[in-house]
Amino acid sequence: MRLLSQNPRTGEIKVLVTNPDDLWHLSNIIRPGDRVKGYTFRREEAREDAVRAQREPKVRLFLTVVVDRVEFMDFQNVLRVTGRIVDAEFGTGSFHTFNIEEGSDIIIEKEEWHRHDLERIREAVEGKGSSRFICISIEHGEATIAVVKSFGVDEIAVIHGRESKEEGTSAVRDDLYMETIKQVRALPKMPVLVAGPGFIKEDFLRKAREVEPSLFSDAQVIQTGQGGMAGIREALSKPENSRLLQDARMSEEVKAVNEIMEGISRNGPVVYGVEGVRKALEAGAVKKLVLTDRLLRDREIESMMRTAEEKAGEIFIVTSRWESGKQLDGLGGIAAVLRYRTWQ
Repeated sequence: MRLLSQNPRTGEIKVLVTNPDDLWHLSNIIRPGDRVKGYTFRREEAREDAVRAQREPKVRLFLTVVVDRVEFMDFQNVLRVTGRIVDAEFGTGSFHTFNIEEGSDIIIEKEEWHRHDLERIREAVEGKGSSRFICISIEHGEATIAVVKSFGVDEIAVIHGRESKEEGTSAVRDDLYMETIKQVRALPKMPVLVAGPGFIKEDFLRKAREVEPSLFSDAQVIQTGQGGMAGIREALSKPENSRLLQDARMSEEVKAVNEIMEGISRNGPVVYGVEGVRKALEAGAVKKLVLTDRLLRDREIESMMRTAEEKAGEIFIVTSRWESGKQLDGLGGIAAVLRYRTWQ
């Protein structure tokens, strides 16, 4: 993301989208009631009822909408921002949807910019946590391939080793390795992390470097106690073991939710659920507020986030699209690590 301009007096920030991860960041920053401004294409209302064949092309114009709905279409790499037009050459009062994509520049206007929103923009501008990589979790008889992104983990393939009584173990294992390499070869070129239990991951990587050195020569290895997607989740919880994971936002999210879950299991200074967190905020005890992006457009939650900032609490937002977010959603979508216990 590029920060094009910032006007503290008007509350306007203009940004340029430079990659798909920026769209996800913006989906967490833009909320109902905000104003979004930019150039778009629209057909004049006077022609909307005309016969389709007689319609003239849409015209390019600059307009402003008051946001009503925000939808991140991650499979299409498009952010749809819908709202009522309040300033334009024509169409004022009707609804319009901005389709924001890579290369789009927009202006966002808020009555108040929260600290965590500005921090989110700073992270996007610096590219922090925006690295993407392929993670292969491999164990005897099975390999799972996933792509780790800022806003989730996409499972690409699960490859099962075929059983054969006629061929030796080595031939069957090589078949699993070659199919895994084939699947990785079909993906866009990205850094690779290989995880799994035992020594099979090292054996696979030796073979992969022989067959496809351009893809696997710099691949990193991390030990996990299990394979499959569970192994990938475990790998993401150990950012200290791989430089790839140290720059992955998903690792930070896994770590943040794990801190909450461990605190609950040990009866530590942790609260969860809207009511428990509200009481902790009133007591000024919240050190870190952790919530899923699903709650970002809730007015009550927004007020709680403002209170946390006023009392020097850190705010961390977790995507609800993947396992960590789903775990937190199971606790009401919001939890907090406390400076001190607020109960006996």
